[in-house]
Amino acid sequence: MTPLRQRMIEDLQLRGLSRKTQDAYARAVRQLAEHYGKILDCIHRQRYRACLSTIYGCGLRLQEGVHLQVRDIDSDRMQVHVRHGKGAKNTSTNYIYHQAASSLSRNYHRR
Repeated sequence: MTPLRQRMIEDLQLRGLSRKTQDAYARAVRQLAEHYGKILDCIHRQRYRACLSTIYGCGLRLQEGVHLQVRDIDSDRMQVHVRHGKGAKNTSTNYIYHQAASSLSRNYHRR
């Protein structure tokens, strides 16, 4: 079991959700991940793959991702500065950034 999945299950247990509900949540997350993987496999241009992976990996809304610039990503601190977020607010957010997405983005921007 991955650490992220373990953390999700622990959080669901802390919320007092039944085992059946926990299983339903885990199944929904797994299906979402599979769907995302299928979408990503259809995108052949590395630029678009890097953008989509960054938006997904950071949990951004589409409009937030549209305004995202390379200088907004602080890989050392694992933070993203979101400009023009919901309510036209600027915020910083921590993110769980998948290793492959991070590598993809770095490789694209080195060009």
